[in-house]
Amino acid sequence: MQAAPQDIVQLALHLKLSLSDAELADLNTRLQQDIQQRGGAFMRAPARY
Repeated sequence: MQAAPQDIVQLALHLKLSLSDAELADLNTRLQQDIQQRGGAFMRAPARY
């Protein structure tokens, strides 16, 4: 599944308005760790419909 750019912008805005700076930093750390563990595979996966 792919996300539309406008959906990503809306999600980012929601997170920025909803989370503290510390929570955003923690989320970023966890996302970076997940990307490294997966080898970035989900970023390259083809869309499936």
